[in-house]
Amino acid sequence: FEEEGMEAAQRVLIEYYKTEAPKQVEHILNASPSFAMREGMIRQCFEDHAEGRYYASVPLSLIIIDGAVNDYTRKKGFFTAATTVDPWDCLVGCTEGLSKLNGILHGRDINYGNEYVSCKCIALMFAIADWMVRRSAREELEREELQKEELREAGPGQGNRAEKGKDGRTCPL
Repeated sequence: FEEEGMEAAQRVLIEYYKTEAPKQVEHILNASPSFAMREGMIRQCFEDHAEGRYYASVPLSLIIIDGAVNDYTRKKGFFTAATTVDPWDCLVGCTEGLSKLNGILHGRDINYGNEYVSCKCIALMFAIADWMVRRSAREELEREELQKEELREAGPGQGNRAEKGKDGRTCPL
């Protein structure tokens, strides 16, 4: 790509997100219940994308992304200040990328109905799915470490404590 330039690199990515990415939609659906509950919308988005209905695929993908992130983070969605978006800026076009996508949703950017923008939205959906998978795995490891630490602090034998009730029988705590 250094020899052929940015345009050639973009063409390769567009070709990938038109032909190969739709075969991997299950990755998005399995990333989080926040995506799984939107299966019909996601499949429609990919169909619109494949059929060149970019004026439909772009806003639908942004709606899916915003709702899935909102449900996953329990905040206010992807396009709010409460959501850290630094990792996504380069993916969607560096400094102005996210404001452009927000402009699409609010009707300020009306020139979005093209293959390039639709591919960026599909790529963003995959990136968010990957982020959800990594974040969930990290949170699970943190929970396990916390449980181990609590057991160490409780001391030996404290994990299997029992107490005698008024009737004299032993009851586990």
